[in-house]
Amino acid sequence: MAINPAPHGMWQSAWDYLLSFTEKHEALVLCLYNASKSTADITIGIGTSIPDEKFIRANAWVKDMFQDKDDPTKAIAVEDVVADYNNALKIQRVGNVDPNTHLIQEYAGLQLRTTRDKAVARMAAQFATNLNNMLKGAWGHWFDEFPAFPADAQVGCVSFSYGRPA
Repeated sequence: MAINPAPHGMWQSAWDYLLSFTEKHEALVLCLYNASKSTADITIGIGTSIPDEKFIRANAWVKDMFQDKDDPTKAIAVEDVVADYNNALKIQRVGNVDPNTHLIQEYAGLQLRTTRDKAVARMAAQFATNLNNMLKGAWGHWFDEFPAFPADAQVGCVSFSYGRPA
């Protein structure tokens, strides 16, 4: 059985490729960071946007993404995430992701980290939600025949949805 079973209507081979491709090309970052040089765009993991403090408080999965960098067994409170979020807002992104640590140097002072597994699981959950919305006609009925699409067409359609909110 696959580590991340494909959502209903999608080929497993297409799903596996989509997750692998997106992880590689979106770049895994294990701490909160500002993805923009000009506006606030706080992000974690593999392109998972955290728009504001209200979003942190309203979505339990956000807190569950994190662990303390010094003590991974420490319970994380919403206030811990809010503190790192507010600190990340103050940092102007200028560096690149270190391929060994998956961190951005100027964010090294933040207290919280995520893991690759949590980042991939969040990415998969966002893709699955977007696919479900597509199949329900949220963006029109262009995808009524989606389960019959070739695998590469499925990957393209779902990949394109990644920037949409889950």
